[in-house]
Amino acid sequence: MLDSTPTAPLLDLAATRDIALAQVAALTDHDTPALAASADLLVTSGGVSLGGRDPVRPTFAAAVGRIAAWRVAVKPGKPAMFGQLGQAAVTGLPGNPMAAFVGFHLFAAAQIARLSGQMPPAFATAHGRADFTGSRRTGRAEVFPVRCTGSDDAGLPRLSRLGQGVSATLFPLALADGLAMVGADSADVDPGQRLAWHPFHAGWA
Repeated sequence: MLDSTPTAPLLDLAATRDIALAQVAALTDHDTPALAASADLLVTSGGVSLGGRDPVRPTFAAAVGRIAAWRVAVKPGKPAMFGQLGQAAVTGLPGNPMAAFVGFHLFAAAQIARLSGQMPPAFATAHGRADFTGSRRTGRAEVFPVRCTGSDDAGLPRLSRLGQGVSATLFPLALADGLAMVGADSADVDPGQRLAWHPFHAGWA
């Protein structure tokens, strides 16, 4: 995902084991002040929740970082973290692949655009019609992959939901034409319901 952003040179800090001390060493080995001065945005994936094997928050605190916000009302991707390390912004995405993919599109892509001097495009500004039925718990917005199955009489694409809402797999994205979003207050989705969605190709907008 980051490689697809030509205006943002990458500094790959590689992967570390799920051990807080190893992550602290990864930060300190790169000289935290120099790293923060050379990078505008640090993006991590994994370990941002509160479990015993989620050491990003204590690691970040040990590196004298400032956490500005943590956890967002979105599914998948609730355990996201936003902060600052020196002069660099820090975004901690979840480790589950789908959750990280959604978090990148919702947050990191907009940050990269802003830091590159561009106006971040709004997410899910296109519209389509639900070609499925679903029930869900309210309280969090939900983002999920969809495939276009045709168009209605007005020319809006009919969107079929892919996958079962599992954030540990990217397989549904291989068949998806984009990501659809249901608001936090919506409990049910009925066939024909108008949906906001984020097409992967401009031809579907």
